[in-house]
Amino acid sequence: MEEIITLTDMQKDAFVETANIGAGSASNSLSEILGKRVDIRLSEITETFPN
Repeated sequence: MEEIITLTDMQKDAFVETANIGAGSASNSLSEILGKRVDIRLSEITETFPN
């Protein structure tokens, strides 16, 4: 059985910021490898509910 976790707005913001930092770092590394500019689109957190 899956455990349902509810995040506060502050927790969601912290999670999104952490993901943004990781995505930015990954895109920067990819840009250096390719020698080209890499643009990314960052997603948002949405709540999902089990069926």
